Amino acid sequence: MTVTCVAIFQYDDDGICVSFPDYPICNTCGYSFDEAVNMAKEVLELGLHGTPIRDAQEFVKKDDLCLLPRQEAIEISVNIENRNGCYFSQNVA
Repeated sequence: MTVTCVAIFQYDDDGICVSFPDYPICNTCGYSFDEAVNMAKEVLELGLHGTPIRDAQEFVKKDDLCLLPRQEAIEISVNIENRNGCYFSQNVA
């Protein structure tokens, strides 16, 4: 299954910080946009692993956010399995 969550990309002079309003524990950063996206996918997959499945209607939508200057809302998608009602990633050891 594919899970899509909105990430907030905060552009700073030394890189890009990424956070997920739906999963406050999921934070990461990257020096470039591509690196930040890859890191965001990785941290989202780790953050979802083992948590109960949520209905897509419960997730924050891009239009619901009030962004500050130098911020951008970007949808990040990861492929993850449903095992016994919980998200499960084979990439998590």
